[in-house]
Amino acid sequence: MAGSVSNTPTSSPTRTVFLRPLGGAWPDGTQQFAVVDQDVPVWVSTTVYSLGTQVTGSDGHVYVSKVSGLKGVNPVGDSAVHWQGLW
Repeated sequence: MAGSVSNTPTSSPTRTVFLRPLGGAWPDGTQQFAVVDQDVPVWVSTTVYSLGTQVTGSDGHVYVSKVSGLKGVNPVGDSAVHWQGLW
């Protein structure tokens, strides 16, 4: 059919993500969300993490590194100095 629109996806998803509410709203009133990967690896003290790397802490929360070359700093209890909690 000429001019028809297909609802068939052109590619398959590669992974699942979570949306976490940020507590704010956009100017139009819609809720703000952060995208958090579902398959986030568990934090390991001997691993060197780069800026923006996501890890799962021992408390089950997801954190993202705020600095590069981060090693041995546990995100749980870091008080957002080196790691920022995402959820």
